[in-house]
Amino acid sequence: MAFFIFSLSLLFAFAAFIWLKNQHMKILEGKTSVTRATEAPVETSSKNETQKKPAPVKSTGKAFLVVAASHDTRVTLKKGDSVVRRSTNGALNLHIESGKYSVEILYPSGFKAVKEFSVTGNDTIEYHLNSGILKVNYEGKPSRAACELKLVSSKHSFSGKFRKMIDRGENIFILPEGRYEVEVSANGNYIPFKTVVDVKPKNETVLKAAVLQPGTLDFSTQNGAKVFVDNRAIGETGSLKPMKVDPGRHIVRIIFPSGFDYRESVDVRSGGRTTVRVDMEKARFRMTNGPQTARLDLSLNGRRSGGKLRVELPLNKTLVLTLPTGNYTYVIDGNGFHPVKGVFNLRTGHPVTIEEKLQPSRRSRNGRQRRYRNKNAHKRHNS
Repeated sequence: MAFFIFSLSLLFAFAAFIWLKNQHMKILEGKTSVTRATEAPVETSSKNETQKKPAPVKSTGKAFLVVAASHDTRVTLKKGDSVVRRSTNGALNLHIESGKYSVEILYPSGFKAVKEFSVTGNDTIEYHLNSGILKVNYEGKPSRAACELKLVSSKHSFSGKFRKMIDRGENIFILPEGRYEVEVSANGNYIPFKTVVDVKPKNETVLKAAVLQPGTLDFSTQNGAKVFVDNRAIGETGSLKPMKVDPGRHIVRIIFPSGFDYRESVDVRSGGRTTVRVDMEKARFRMTNGPQTARLDLSLNGRRSGGKLRVELPLNKTLVLTLPTGNYTYVIDGNGFHPVKGVFNLRTGHPVTIEEKLQPSRRSRNGRQRRYRNKNAHKRHNS
């Protein structure tokens, strides 16, 4: 009985296989007929037969935009004033049509980087921005100050501007990589702090910033002298008023009526007052022997100050010069005469008179002129 049932099962399976095979052949024949019916018509000619090619597909004009920034940033794509797409995970991938667009990337610090671009074809546009950390250590006198950051150079030409109040101490900003102009300012009589820093991707940039009160600089010396501060002309002594300058070291230059070019470096404290005091005294020079006119060179040798003057010294005439007090080196040189070199100390209330005799020069055996100072050829008087 079991053998009979097994035989019927085999016979039934074989019949089902034949039926399924026939159905499959019918389906294939139906697809083939449909395909042949939808084929493009064939043109025939007396010489050969050609088949028409399908028309090329026209471009849709869409481009593919890829924006990748930090995962904690918000990316917004705008077309004009309308928002096309917004993402909160720092990534944006979509097809866009032709037109003018702008991409805004908002960082957790509040800084917004903006890029405007135009789409004219179906190219792929990619913007990949890495971020870095800027630490501003604010050490200003006011407890709070305004910090302004301006992105002036970056990858893909993104730009942005940011202003935020910061407290004394360390302030951390997450920013896109690029070069920034930094300005820290405070209300009142304070000098803004300005600098330029580079924020590098995946690195920390530390910046020390402080806003300070200006210092006051005034002058006490001979009237009628021209005054320059850091190579900037500010007027003449006698009519100058105290001026406000940035704290720190400054170079003061004073050109006196005698022509003496005086220089001094001064340190100005924040909120302090610094007076540049240059005492003057007279020095008399006389050449009793030498050429009709010689050259007189004066050099002031000071620790924080200095100066120089070159004038003509006539024969047998007294030249009176009003000079800043200090230690001087002088050289009297005449053509065809041995130069004379000496030193003197000019103090307030102690004018100096210097008389020198220049001796004709002699030539050595090799024909070179002998240049030396005859120590006994001059007299120095303090009157």
